[in-house]
Amino acid sequence: MNWTKKVFRARDRGQQAQASGTEDAGLNSNRQATSVIADNPIRSVEDDALRRAPLARSFAKQILALDAAEGLVVAILGPWGSGKTSFVNLARTYLEEAGATVLDFNPWMFSGTEQLVDAFFNELSAQMKLRPGLDDVGKSLEEYGETFSGLTWLPVVGPWIERGKAATNIFSKILQRRKEG
Repeated sequence: MNWTKKVFRARDRGQQAQASGTEDAGLNSNRQATSVIADNPIRSVEDDALRRAPLARSFAKQILALDAAEGLVVAILGPWGSGKTSFVNLARTYLEEAGATVLDFNPWMFSGTEQLVDAFFNELSAQMKLRPGLDDVGKSLEEYGETFSGLTWLPVVGPWIERGKAATNIFSKILQRRKEG
């Protein structure tokens, strides 16, 4: 609690010095350099201060060794702020080095099953269309996702599907334009 008092006192002294047109020499001589580090996930091995890269590499190798013929789900679990996204970013580096295609989808941006499913297909197809060799798969995936739009005639659920489809189409177009530059 003492540090907050010091901050406010220093701020008040600085404002008083500015108002009087004089500089508070005592304030400047006692000032210490501070740095604030943002709580953003790391994106490269060079930023790996906690040395999680070897574990991320092992994780990526294990994913690549799995048989995904009948589907595959992999999860990274941990409390908020524990470094899940940083770990995924490190593993992504190794997956991409091995030639795996990694696509992003953030399910937290959508609510409701219908909106989530529609957004999933729209986003994945948009990302695939931007990658060489995957544009045909992206088009097929988009057509497959459009089959879900036939459910809009259902009472109660139909209007929500239509609204979610419109919102996700706009969102996927924005993402596609951003990725195209």
